[in-house]
Order: sequence, then C-alpha cells, then structure tokens
Amino acid sequence: MIELVHELGVSDEERDGSLEDIETPADFVGQVEVLVRSAQPGPYEALDRALYRTAAMTGVRDGELIALRWHDVDWSASAIRVRSNYVLNEFGTPKSKRSSRAVPMADQVAGELERYYKACGEPDEQLLVFPDRARVVR
Repeated sequence: MIELVHELGVSDEERDGSLEDIETPADFVGQVEVLVRSAQPGPYEALDRALYRTAAMTGVRDGELIALRWHDVDWSASAIRVRSNYVLNEFGTPKSKRSSRAVPMADQVAGELERYYKACGEPDEQLLVFPDRARVVR
C-alpha cells in the first residue's frame, strides 16, 4: 500500500503519518481512508475509490480483483466470492481449490461498492466490477 500511496502522489501532510507506523487496526483504517480520498475527481473517481478500498480491506489478489464480477459480490452474506482470476492476459480459475473462497466484506467495502454500483447505473451482474478504464460507463 505504501508504494501505491507514493505513486498516487499523496503528500506526507495528506497521509497524516507514516504507513510504516501502522500498529493498530485504527491506524490501518485511517491509512485506507487517506488512500481512498486520494482518488482523483472525475469520471473514474467512483471506480478508483471502490478499487482502493476493496483491495486494501479484503486482501484479494490483484488478478482476483480484476476478474471480479458483480455476481461475485454477495450483498446478503457480506462476502466477495472469489471464483476466477486474471493472469497473463487470460481469465481463469484461481490457483487451487482453496483459492476459490468467500472473503468477508466489511461494511465500508460494501458501502463503497454499492455507491459505485449505483454510479454505474446498476450494471448487469455478469459484468466486471473493475473493468478496463476504457470500458467504464461514464
């Protein structure tokens, strides 16, 4: 997460502390908030905010996030179902049977995903949650 925050150009003042100094869950949540607030205003802001929060608070692998579809977001069970991944420009199944799993979805993640879902006009359940920016509905 440290590299992403630096890559996004978030200043030390905006970070309000060092990511290296995360000692408690409250410290972590505070840093996630800084990361989410770093999303640039514009047509991709909702996507970026949802992506940053989901990645930071679920621990889902990059390829699993890229392959996530709306039907994988289980609102009633407060979980994200990991059923596929994206590796070497191909969609496929996770590395092992154990990699297919349900990941708990914190209320903050569910709220951010719901706002993003509504901002996208409640897309079809088969569509990717985090599509290539060129395909994002504006």
